Amino acid sequence: MQHDPKALTQTGPGMPRWKPFETINFGWSGPVTQDQTISFALIGPKINLILAFVRVFLIFFLALCMLGFRYRPREGIGFTGMKSLKLFSFLVLFVLSPALAQSNEISSPQILAAQAGND
Repeated sequence: MQHDPKALTQTGPGMPRWKPFETINFGWSGPVTQDQTISFALIGPKINLILAFVRVFLIFFLALCMLGFRYRPREGIGFTGMKSLKLFSFLVLFVLSPALAQSNEISSPQILAAQAGND
């Protein structure tokens, strides 16, 4: 690989140039009237980490529900969906199975030359 002399390379620490309590004007088009307002709430890294764990837990919980695991208050945790487990395993095998790429004809020399020029 060669270095592109026209490429812009980042140098320095890459710190943002924003100031606290800076007003930023937004503009958009669409079915929005002038009396409608928007406000943003910024969260810190600790709350973002907690929310990341909550998202992973909810996705895991959703996957268990899709596989047929159920919770009933008097009965506890039970597995009700053997059909959904079979369907899920078939889906996983279908998605993860490798497929061979095939072509019936050889590409023209013009296409091959254009592809070689892009590398």
